[in-house]
Amino acid sequence: GTKIGYVVERKAKNAMSFQELASYEAMETSYLLVKDYAGHVYDYQDFLVPPGSYTYRVLCRYRSGDVQVVDQKDFVLREPGGADGLLSFGFFVVLITALSLGSYFADQSPTA
Repeated sequence: GTKIGYVVERKAKNAMSFQELASYEAMETSYLLVKDYAGHVYDYQDFLVPPGSYTYRVLCRYRSGDVQVVDQKDFVLREPGGADGLLSFGFFVVLITALSLGSYFADQSPTA
């Protein structure tokens, strides 16, 4: 075929240029090298990304040296939701206390 492999890039909303995240040329992501058979599914997961707006794009490099954008998507990564730390700690204390009391009373019950 004429395709060599894929490159994944990311750009923050206000950034001027894209940063390469993964490439078929890197050992860790060599699975982005084009396969000789049809139907192969390529995937890449970007971990530890700070909250914000990003544009991701996938490039395909051809044997001729040409590079073409084959897909581009915008994403907004929000701050992870969760319970307040004090509320979580309070729940943890109540849970441990309930388990301790339950265990204590279970040990005090008469056995046959």
